[in-house]
Amino acid sequence: MNPLIQLQDDLTALLLANPDTASVPFTSYRREVLHSVQEEALAAWKSRVAGKIGLSCLVMMPSLRVVTPNVPGPQYDLSIVIRCLHDPRVNNTGLSAEDVAMLNLRWLDGQTIGGQTQLHGDDHGQALKPNYGYKGLLVYDSVLVGPMPQDISGRTLDPVISGGPEVTLSCADSQAQIFYTTDGTAPIPPANASDPANTAQLYNGPFQLPVSGMLLSALAWERTKLPSNIVRAVVTF
Repeated sequence: MNPLIQLQDDLTALLLANPDTASVPFTSYRREVLHSVQEEALAAWKSRVAGKIGLSCLVMMPSLRVVTPNVPGPQYDLSIVIRCLHDPRVNNTGLSAEDVAMLNLRWLDGQTIGGQTQLHGDDHGQALKPNYGYKGLLVYDSVLVGPMPQDISGRTLDPVISGGPEVTLSCADSQAQIFYTTDGTAPIPPANASDPANTAQLYNGPFQLPVSGMLLSALAWERTKLPSNIVRAVVTF
């Protein structure tokens, strides 16, 4: 499962376990959309405690901010909103939108998701903020943030171009495939090997260049890693 989808499911489960907000229903926004579940404040209210209505919470879809690019692979800070919707006309839980929003912050602070993302209230923006987009309802967003390091084993080492007119390509990553072009285009591995728009060729052994001064571009890719940098050289002989 995509870690961002898992994050929403895990947070929803965590919030449902908080006894201080036992009267408040929590729903994953993503699952609500996918399953067309009408549990938002503008639809019929649903409660986990009999007779308690007027409050509901949605775990919104997370967003990511790149904090350290290409080390290798971007390292992210994620941000996710828990939205509390309060209808004061029917609410009899004894809790307000402000109450639930603060309880959500307190309950989730320090929680670790997926073994690597420790959540805390947003310390760069507003950890608790009103949302005025719902006419007739009192709505508060609790904003949680945390690091989301990428599980990437590294970048493939750069290929080495040598020789001429017989050219040899090599890579210190023994399992890497090497792709190359001789027309100046980027040697991007084709998703579809039969795609005529992609001129990258898979290196299978030394090859001859017809004339001196050709621009050779090469990229190595070990499939459990990120691709290497593109290496270019004008081969003269």
